[in-house]
Amino acid sequence: MKLMKYTQLAFNFSVLKKRTKVRVNGYDSYRYKDLTGAVGVIDSYSPQSGEYSVYFKDKTGLISNNPLILLYKRNQLEVVPGRGRCSWEKYLERELRKKRSRDKEK
Repeated sequence: MKLMKYTQLAFNFSVLKKRTKVRVNGYDSYRYKDLTGAVGVIDSYSPQSGEYSVYFKDKTGLISNNPLILLYKRNQLEVVPGRGRCSWEKYLERELRKKRSRDKEK
């Protein structure tokens, strides 16, 4: 009598939310630096490509004074407890403050 061996597969199709802190396992594709272990924040998710935009607060992008935002696949990311701020939140808060101050002046 032959014993049947079965392999159980588990798939995780969950999408990580914006502002989730993640630890990256990969490279900076612009400067060819190893960013393994660097902590960033998920900025956005592209369902077409399955890639996450990860924002690194303390690192500069290709152009100086611009934030570093790189694309990574889900298997390159490890969730870290806590929440972070996305790259665009600082600008949104500044515009809201300007709008409130203009409204108070009227």
